[in-house]
Amino acid sequence: ILMIQKEVGDRLCAGPGGKAYSQLTLQAQLYFHIRPVIFVPQKAFCPIPKVDSQVVELTPRSQPAIVVQDPAFLS
Repeated sequence: ILMIQKEVGDRLCAGPGGKAYSQLTLQAQLYFHIRPVIFVPQKAFCPIPKVDSQVVELTPRSQPAIVVQDPAFLS
């Protein structure tokens, strides 16, 4: 379980083809099932930060989601 900046959480949880889908998404979802848990607004903190946060749950996969012939290709 991690609390991270909302935009990073959106990237981790993104589906293929969406604006937030990125290399980070691909690499994280290769090894983890990722689920957003809760949105945490700026005003929940003191002092108030300039960004919203999100709690995400990362559950390790027993095997990578796909077989990657050349792991350097994903770097």
